[in-house]
Amino acid sequence: MKPITITCALGAVEALLAAGLQIPEDIAVTGYDDTPVSQLKLINLTSVCQPPDELADLAVTAAIRRLEGNQEEHRLVSAPELRPRGSSGRISGTAAEN
Repeated sequence: MKPITITCALGAVEALLAAGLQIPEDIAVTGYDDTPVSQLKLINLTSVCQPPDELADLAVTAAIRRLEGNQEEHRLVSAPELRPRGSSGRISGTAAEN
């Protein structure tokens, strides 16, 4: 099984199942944003999450800097978290498997 990331994961899951593929046996699917739907047991979608509270804090901080006259460009980075669930299965040859 080769890993694949699909940004429209829920639609992809539907299309893959309709094509007769099994998830994660034939193909692994990973979504982004860890929406509440992806957490449902029926969907069980592995997802990458960027915590909304942290993103909001970063955005407010950037806005305050601008309002205070700081025109320097700042790169604000939020570390994403992987939320593994059933749609990704185990990938052969990974460090976790060895």
